[in-house]
Amino acid sequence: MILVYVDDIILVGNSLPEFQHMKTILDTSFKIKDLGLLKYFIGIEVAHSELGISFFQRKYFLNLLYNSGYIGNKPFSTPSDPSIKLHHDHGKPYDDFQHT
Repeated sequence: MILVYVDDIILVGNSLPEFQHMKTILDTSFKIKDLGLLKYFIGIEVAHSELGISFFQRKYFLNLLYNSGYIGNKPFSTPSDPSIKLHHDHGKPYDDFQHT
């Protein structure tokens, strides 16, 4: 299987000779660069082990925290009791709103 995203290509399959054949065909037409085992793709980190492949978005979330200015913040507990109901209403529900 071939996955293409803009100028990035991922080859997926279970035949190394077929990978080599596909890379040769692609290189002949497009001059590709083989980066080896997939480690990172469109914001997703890829980890390989004997048990299989795992996907992570750690770098993506760290970038979100950094860009929003929250990278150095420390965790804290909720300042109020989460079991307290903030609103209790015994009134009649509103009628359904109809667009005209």
